[in-house]
Amino acid sequence: MVHIKLQQARADLARQPLKKTGQNRHLGFHYFELSDFLPTIQKIFEDRKLCGRTWFDQTTAYLAIYDSEKPESYLVFSSPTAEAKLAKAATPIQELGSMHTYMRRYLWVMAMEISENDLVDAQPQEESRAGNVTTPKPLDKPIQGKPGGWQLSISPQVEGGIANWTAELKKLLDLALGFAKSTQDVNEIFRVNRNIFDTLKGEDEFAYAEVLEMFKNAKKKMEE
Repeated sequence: MVHIKLQQARADLARQPLKKTGQNRHLGFHYFELSDFLPTIQKIFEDRKLCGRTWFDQTTAYLAIYDSEKPESYLVFSSPTAEAKLAKAATPIQELGSMHTYMRRYLWVMAMEISENDLVDAQPQEESRAGNVTTPKPLDKPIQGKPGGWQLSISPQVEGGIANWTAELKKLLDLALGFAKSTQDVNEIFRVNRNIFDTLKGEDEFAYAEVLEMFKNAKKKMEE
């Protein structure tokens, strides 16, 4: 059955010395790029007689894993998609490719139970002179916008890594946008907290695109 083979493949992957080449420059940790694990997964799938297939519709990304010896036995993993907005010079096909790459990475991480960044990853490490035990350095101070009525402040100590940090930031932003009374207020929220959003862009362009969409929707609501 595909369930048994997939679990064996997960165990095979867990024994591999994978290296994280993606770097979070602001919070100081590394994460897995798609190319860090997909070639290894493909080799494991070949040995275990498994096959993976990804596809997309208008709102959802899918990954199906088939038992190559019994194609009727398969599992499907899915996740909602979102529009990816990159730099102004980016073409629509570049934005589409960026979204596809992000969602493929996300689906494979989910399907293969790949351990991603957590609170430990978000803390710079230094080796203890007494041995190989690592001790986390103190975390950075909260990231804050400029002082003023629309200032946001978010701690780097949000448990769960960059995904939860991003979710917390969106909650704060949603609350601030809820108090906005005009497009000028919306613009001011972005201006005052630009450093926070620039930090997010450096860590996760896909999440940054979602934040820009929040501002776009807020403005549209004001103009209606």
